[in-house]
Amino acid sequence: MKLLVVYGDEAYCLRLCECLKEMDAFCVEEPLFDASAAIARAKVAMPDIVIADMQLSGMEAMELLDSLRRECGAKTVACSSVHNESAALTAMQHGADYFVAKPIPPERLAYMVLVNYEPERAAALLQTRRETELAERVSKRLLQLGIMPKMKGFNYLKCALSYICVNAVRGGLTTDVYPYVGEQFGTAPKNVDRCIRHAIEQAWLSGSIEKQHEMFGYTVTATKGKPTNSEFIYTVLEHLKNEADT
Repeated sequence: MKLLVVYGDEAYCLRLCECLKEMDAFCVEEPLFDASAAIARAKVAMPDIVIADMQLSGMEAMELLDSLRRECGAKTVACSSVHNESAALTAMQHGADYFVAKPIPPERLAYMVLVNYEPERAAALLQTRRETELAERVSKRLLQLGIMPKMKGFNYLKCALSYICVNAVRGGLTTDVYPYVGEQFGTAPKNVDRCIRHAIEQAWLSGSIEKQHEMFGYTVTATKGKPTNSEFIYTVLEHLKNEADT
């Protein structure tokens, strides 16, 4: 979808366009800061969506909306510092598709536009953000426990933990998780198991005992030693879940 932004605040307008481009869902036209220029561009570019500042100089807000509707028929998101029911209703009557109260962070406005006009892309973007945040949390936990990125087991554990969290995996490690991780890294499930075990062993030899006690409690004892792969993975998962719930 082709999108045009016309906004009086140049810095805000440029940042909003950056946010929209980063979403990779719209063909974003060069931003404009003047109502007359916006009408002229709309005639030529024929955008599908226009994000329009209602406090532009040189043209009344309702005149701008009427002109946009007449010249290109675009769906218009009207952004106004006058935000009451009467102002919103008037804007809608003159062709606004949505009425947004200013001030609003450009990131939030861009996401609102995405959700309303490209909901599938919005859902995919949200899922990607959640997966990225999860991967960062998993990495942080592994590093705290002494498992270093240079170990193959670090990447295998990161993949396994993320896979279980995202897909709510109910199967066993050897029947489901290890085969999946092995497929991602081009290795056998038994090698995944071995590398994870080695990473845990190294962490228990040189990692932070305080952090290990904090997370595993009874597992870190002189008699019991290090946790098994299963104990390690599901204990870390429980902490990640509790962390997400708080």
